[in-house]
Amino acid sequence: MVAAGIFATSLANTPILALPFRESLKNRFHLGPTAMASFFAVAAAPWYVKVFIGWLSDRVPIAGERRRPYYVLAALLAALAWTMVALPTSHVSWLLAGAVGANAASVIASTVSGGLLVEAGQRFGLTQRLAQIRNAFAYGAVVPAMWMAGWLADRPLVYTALLPGALMTALAPLAWKLLGPDEARPDATTFGEALRRLVRARGLWAITAFIFLLQLAPGFQTPLFYIQTNQLGFSPLFIGTLNSLASAVAMLVSLQYHRLVRRTSMTGQLRLAVFVSIAGALAYIGYLSRGTALAIEVLAAIATALTQVPLFTVAARAAPRGLEGVAYALVASLFNVATQLSDVFGSLLYEHGGLGLRGLICANAASSLLALALIRFIPSELLGPERGAVGISKEAG
Repeated sequence: MVAAGIFATSLANTPILALPFRESLKNRFHLGPTAMASFFAVAAAPWYVKVFIGWLSDRVPIAGERRRPYYVLAALLAALAWTMVALPTSHVSWLLAGAVGANAASVIASTVSGGLLVEAGQRFGLTQRLAQIRNAFAYGAVVPAMWMAGWLADRPLVYTALLPGALMTALAPLAWKLLGPDEARPDATTFGEALRRLVRARGLWAITAFIFLLQLAPGFQTPLFYIQTNQLGFSPLFIGTLNSLASAVAMLVSLQYHRLVRRTSMTGQLRLAVFVSIAGALAYIGYLSRGTALAIEVLAAIATALTQVPLFTVAARAAPRGLEGVAYALVASLFNVATQLSDVFGSLLYEHGGLGLRGLICANAASSLLALALIRFIPSELLGPERGAVGISKEAG
């Protein structure tokens, strides 16, 4: 169920299917880079409050259960939202409302899947393996989505809405079949006690700050799209194929991550995450043709996988017991907030600040270095060998 939830919500995430939206916003609604980046930042608003959904799924049962009913709610909302995206409209606000609803449905299902992932990871001492699986299924969804996005970019948005709408709707019967009745232990703590436990989880806040700062570096995703289409003449199908190939590479690296770093401590893995993130960004300086684009996207995909697996491994270890969903959602929310702010900030610097792509890349790399200073604040208990539920619960609580 975790794999299905991660796969469906990754494919149904509007940034993953961004290319058809970008083409429509650019050619039909005539939006500029900053306005387009702002559209996606607003559309992603539900991801910013993912922590609230996590709190509900951990502590507010529906019909006596904590997980299955939330999958059903996500499926119903997805059916409505993707129908809104599919309908033709001359108002960008209608399209934005559909995108917000689609992301809200993904947030609900993703949050429940994250809670299940953390529970299993802490119980069996498999947080790193499950973080690998999370990344692999997330990028596994991106592989077909990105290729299809290139094909869909030249067609009405109704075609874009069909697959994610169907997959998200299918989560309801699948959850009812695979999960069975919620067997989660009851939590008798009050709201205030639970909140205090969350606030006192020092390791959770340390890794969250680390991830936020690393992701906040000025981004260049939207400026790169304009360079790809206006300067390099890339077709939507070629861009989609590039992204699909990169995602396939990231999926494979995620699956093999434990073999690649088996002799590296978790502290070393976090340091490696920063440096490969910087290297992946600097590679875009050579983004000048189809050939260099192909090589750079593959290198960036490797860097992304090597960066994300250790970050989400430590985040899963740091989640307090009984608050798995809200803790993991907190990390994911701030990850998404930082990513969207990064793209908007980078687009502003590109469009109005006089920075070209190379200037943005250098600013991104320099800013990422700041995250190294935060590693020392992460408790050593989270950086040692995998220990299982008992050790994790003592630290996290």
